[in-house]
Amino acid sequence: MLVPVIPALLAVLACSPAAPVEVRQMLSDNISTVVLVDILDDLTGAESARVEYGMDGSFDRSLDLDLSSGGLVRATLLGLKPDTDISLRVVVVENGKERFSEDQLITTGSIPSWLPALSVEVDDGQPHLDGGYLLTSIVTAPAAAVILDGDGEYVWWAEMERAHQVARVRLSNDGLGVYALPINIDGKSDRGLIFTPWAGGEQTDTDVQGAHHDFVELADGTLGLLQEDSRDVGGTRLIGDTIVEQGLDGVQTPIWNAFDDIDPALTPSGLEGGDWSHANVLVYDGTQDDWLIGMFGIRGIARVDRATGRMVSLLGSPVGDFTDPSGQTDFLDRQHVFQLLDGGIVYFENSMPEVASSRAVELSLDEEQMTAKEVWSYTPDPELYTFSLGGVDRLDSGDTVVTFSVNGRIDEVAPDGTLRWRISASLGGTFGFPEVISLPGGG
Repeated sequence: MLVPVIPALLAVLACSPAAPVEVRQMLSDNISTVVLVDILDDLTGAESARVEYGMDGSFDRSLDLDLSSGGLVRATLLGLKPDTDISLRVVVVENGKERFSEDQLITTGSIPSWLPALSVEVDDGQPHLDGGYLLTSIVTAPAAAVILDGDGEYVWWAEMERAHQVARVRLSNDGLGVYALPINIDGKSDRGLIFTPWAGGEQTDTDVQGAHHDFVELADGTLGLLQEDSRDVGGTRLIGDTIVEQGLDGVQTPIWNAFDDIDPALTPSGLEGGDWSHANVLVYDGTQDDWLIGMFGIRGIARVDRATGRMVSLLGSPVGDFTDPSGQTDFLDRQHVFQLLDGGIVYFENSMPEVASSRAVELSLDEEQMTAKEVWSYTPDPELYTFSLGGVDRLDSGDTVVTFSVNGRIDEVAPDGTLRWRISASLGGTFGFPEVISLPGGG
């Protein structure tokens, strides 16, 4: 008598575990803390997929994958420390059920020898950077974009070859990498706006026609840029600044020219070689659709209506619209990076050479009464003079990250002025403008 076996076999198969997801992992050839994970299975019809990963045996991070493009799916894992074991696994959801890869292990590589060494000098033992990462630059020798974690370690870097000093680095809107802009004083850089993908390798330059110091990428891909302009004023050739916008087609549109709204005769800069306004920072205020331009030379920050191209107000300078409690308008002692706050502004104050003590300052601003009042400041102990560059970033926690650029120092300061964290770079480690960011995958 034959015994039917097909039903029994089907029952066994139904209880068999699904085949593991096939994956391949590797380090980027260019940046040894970037881990690339390829999913080799056909994910057509899969509902979702993610990579769970972490350092030193943990799986405390998760990166959701984009399955919309079809074909090979690759994950790029960021924010990982050098010389560290990374555990990872891929999870694919199909028909409401999860299918896993086998657990994988890969070890990140070392940082390159050309990066300045970093040391943590103060640490209160609590998380720093609000759990995020610090995006900045090594300005020169060589110029590079870098990302540091809250332990003061490099987790990402990219050298900007042939770029004459880089101060501003920003995340690209598409989340695929970073943009960096050479300072480009006197046209010494033959590079434009430099894009570097997360895995490093080939960089792409966008021609920005001599833009300098700072840039902003708007949501639609329009670039806000600073460019120089020069005019004869009273028999002297002065160098001023303009705001221009560059579309995706490369066409530039002038928005504002400092010469049109500010009188050089009333706002001497004291800089050499006819360097008058010396703009160095550009900020976009999306709530009012305004541009704000910081001008180191005339010690002022102008707010410009993007639609009309006219200056709305000028903070600081001898002809400023805001007055401090003593009735003065010229109360910005040369400034670099600034950040708009609700009802105010925080900025890095280089100070005048005769003062030679730099600090971070917060002002409350009353735009009806046109008054400005200092409500917070931070000066390091011992004092430092950052004659060039410098920056601030106010975090959601209320802490402020203060970068003393040419001194190779970054401090994180609590609202009460307590120094919570300090990192210093070895000789040659000049930091650019700071921005605390999140990276895909959290962590």
